[in-house]
Amino acid sequence: MNVTEETIWNEITDRAKVKCDYATFESQFSKLGEERMAETLLFMIIVGFASGKTKEAIASECRGELLLLGLGLDERSFEEFLKLKDQELATEIESVRFAQSMLDQGMPAGAVREAVLQMFT
Repeated sequence: MNVTEETIWNEITDRAKVKCDYATFESQFSKLGEERMAETLLFMIIVGFASGKTKEAIASECRGELLLLGLGLDERSFEEFLKLKDQELATEIESVRFAQSMLDQGMPAGAVREAVLQMFT
């Protein structure tokens, strides 16, 4: 398997999907024909928290991303979804920090992936 940075981010996002009410969140976008948008926003949430952004800043960035695509967002349900994500996804948030640090130091993506997967066990 050719491991890339994208592989690492996908593994982290997939892990996060099982720790939150992702199906309900995703259903908001599948109605619009944008199934992958929920995954993109979930990753933006994780990375936002990993970089120290506030919930308000993350929500604003997500709204902006949706507006660029001409999509609306149910503010109340998005705020409810975001409410405890910094706690629910603490391991995934830390794994993004850890992975980015290792990648910035020049570690091969395969080694970073293995280290991240160990964080999940």
